[in-house]
Amino acid sequence: MKKLIIVLLSIVGSFCSINVKAASEVFADVIMNNGNEYANVGIKLPKGWDKKVKIIVDGQKIDVAADSIAQIVFWHIKNPDNKQLICWREYALFEPETGEYHADDKFLRKKGLFEKQWFSLHHPAEYADVWIAFAYINADEKSISFSSNLSSPYFFHKKSDKLFVHVPLARLHPGMTREWLMAFFGDDEVLAKTLEDKNELYDRGRKGAMRNGTVFTPFKYEDIADNYVPGRKK
Repeated sequence: MKKLIIVLLSIVGSFCSINVKAASEVFADVIMNNGNEYANVGIKLPKGWDKKVKIIVDGQKIDVAADSIAQIVFWHIKNPDNKQLICWREYALFEPETGEYHADDKFLRKKGLFEKQWFSLHHPAEYADVWIAFAYINADEKSISFSSNLSSPYFFHKKSDKLFVHVPLARLHPGMTREWLMAFFGDDEVLAKTLEDKNELYDRGRKGAMRNGTVFTPFKYEDIADNYVPGRKK
């Protein structure tokens, strides 16, 4: 994945902004892999690559290893109903030609290993969710916002697979993304057939199964996740 300039994401209904000095403005429920939970604790939220998280329990600062955390649900003290979910997970690239997953890093790829990153849940669905890889979580006194350093920050996570998979995007060759989506969701023959129709991924003013938008927006990815049924036949 080529890293480009930092792009601020502003997704309606998905994101709300945290920095070190404002840590007391943000609270979280930190759910551990062993089932334990730190509930309603102060937190300094991680950068995308941080391997630990700082929380405040009874006035004491504690470092918690990212690998020990199942998920974090957090909120701004002034907007407690707008909860956000992040998690630390392995991610991969998917090769349409071979159907194989591999790491972006060549050294890890040779060892059959995968990199990890913090992700924010953008859109949940029954069989596949849409997640966003963020670089920073920024804050002011009232809100929370995310930023990414990827040209395409979107990832799919099939519930049957532990890996989060990056959606490639080449603005000069958008057909590449459509073909990638057809291959990645090829186990659903109905959805794959739908994706053959360019009108379903590029707004041609036609009312189809999916909302208006293009592969440059998250709307199509949300609809694809909603429509995906693994193993479905035509």
